[in-house]
Amino acid sequence: MTESGVDREDTAVAEALRRCVTETNQVHARALRLLAKFVESEQDQGTPIEAARILGVTEREANRKIALAQALLSYLPKTLEALDKGEISEEKAMAVFTATQCLTEPKAQEVDSVIVTKFPGRNLSTLRRAVNVVVAKADAAAHAERSRKARTESMMKISHGANGTSTLRVRLPAEEAMALYSTCDRVAQDLKSQGDTRPVSQLRAQTLVTRCLDGEDRDGVVKADVLVHIDQSTLEGERDDPAHLVGYGPIAAAVGREISASPHATQRTTADPRPSTERVLHRRTPANPQETGRSARIRLHPPVPSQRNRSSSNSPRGTAADSRNRP
Repeated sequence: MTESGVDREDTAVAEALRRCVTETNQVHARALRLLAKFVESEQDQGTPIEAARILGVTEREANRKIALAQALLSYLPKTLEALDKGEISEEKAMAVFTATQCLTEPKAQEVDSVIVTKFPGRNLSTLRRAVNVVVAKADAAAHAERSRKARTESMMKISHGANGTSTLRVRLPAEEAMALYSTCDRVAQDLKSQGDTRPVSQLRAQTLVTRCLDGEDRDGVVKADVLVHIDQSTLEGERDDPAHLVGYGPIAAAVGREISASPHATQRTTADPRPSTERVLHRRTPANPQETGRSARIRLHPPVPSQRNRSSSNSPRGTAADSRNRP
């Protein structure tokens, strides 16, 4: 061990690993350049199939890689440069490409120029959030329209795996998904605190199964809090800065306003210079223009079930949207 407590051999191994990662990213950049050149030279409908065979992937994955390669060489030059230098992985380049697919090429180039400054120190998940924010700011109206359309395309799919298990995939409006997850998590955490030895993730899944298949709420009503941070001026329609759904990430301003406009919502205005603290100032949105920098707290209450259906309709639908100023 050295004086700093770090073995020199371990440091050398870590440095070798970093070089390996950089070189791997550079190889991927060269492969994408060659793939684009291959597609350009072939120019026939069988190209994706041949590319899939060469790459050893499905035709669908080959098409994704071809689209990425062409985008990097046309309107995402900064992202390609970062990949050439080994600073980002192909997965991160794909995240930028996927987020900018909906933009015109000039708008995508604007995003490309901005997002390159946000690569350092970000993992794939945080990079996706960052690029989504930049995309939303680059074309707020189009982003809002895409969000509205996507929120109408809920779906559920099942894929069967090995050992008698299956994977259930559900796509929902973000606030509904967060409310569902939060409800299951609260029940799971309660069971864990009572001594249940199963992993929390398993308890969440079992809670969902029990509530869906039994058709009743055995644990009492659990209200899930879904927090949305939205600037007051955006809430009032004066600006279109992206809102932030806690646990999910940036959402279009129009979606934030849609959540706050729920018929089951009550609203309070809050002032919060720091995300860690909050104090309630008003029950309603202030009319004073000097308070436009504040934000609004919206709590969504579940509708009261009829007496006839009360015993079978306790599964929580209540959410809360909390909007604060973001610094």
